[in-house]
Amino acid sequence: MALAEAARYLKRKINHHWMQEGVTIIDPENTYIGPDVTFGHDITVHPNTFLYGKTIVEDGAEILPGYYAVDTVIHKNEIAGPFRLGKG
Repeated sequence: MALAEAARYLKRKINHHWMQEGVTIIDPENTYIGPDVTFGHDITVHPNTFLYGKTIVEDGAEILPGYYAVDTVIHKNEIAGPFRLGKG
């Protein structure tokens, strides 16, 4: 139970940080962002999105529901997803 609580705390902390930086996260409770992911400006992230590793999301990108990325670059103004795997 403690592990689940810790994971929930970290998810909320990471998502809150990025929302404070101007990233629009439509549903923070159902968006999963790893600690090494970086974002540009004017980004929109839809629910059920999983971004991990050294993923980089550049300015103006939109990530649609169900997108899963590990060590991926989502380019400027790109629309990523839905329901796709971005890897390397």
